[in-house]
Amino acid sequence: VMAQRALPDAMELMAAAMAQEAVSRTAD
Repeated sequence: VMAQRALPDAMELMAAAMAQEAVSRTAD
């Protein structure tokens, strides 16, 4: 159960990091 929950959590974290990186890049 933990493994099933860790995957979407990691994907959400990666997506959030990518979005934040894109925002900071556009603000440059």
